[in-house]
Amino acid sequence: MGKYPSWAKDFSDRNLQDRDLLEILPKLAQDGVRWLDLRFNNITRDGLEHLCGWDLPFLEVAELFGNPCGCPTEIYKFDPATGEVIRNSIKANLLTQELETKFGYRKWFHPVTELGDPFPLPTHLTRLDPLFED
Repeated sequence: MGKYPSWAKDFSDRNLQDRDLLEILPKLAQDGVRWLDLRFNNITRDGLEHLCGWDLPFLEVAELFGNPCGCPTEIYKFDPATGEVIRNSIKANLLTQELETKFGYRKWFHPVTELGDPFPLPTHLTRLDPLFED
């Protein structure tokens, strides 16, 4: 994909622990991060709750697949004929429901509803909002 924009951070597959996430959260907030890849690390439910509780007002996407904490996101069905997401099938998974009860709505729990894409990349966000291009 090439160089990420400054508002997109890839920390995937780096063996990050909760304490590491706590160390980078202030910098993420300062940088106005919109896209965050934390896939395939060792982030637990405690780390996830710290992420949910942190003030990251610009965060649109947080990928957490492959962590012990689970992945707060939406579940949905695809139309077999078109391959498109069936809009009325979209709902929050159980983890998302629990976290939203505690922390409120987070845009990054809802990539399909908010962005129309189950796995949005930084290039997708750039297309949506060219004012944020570097």
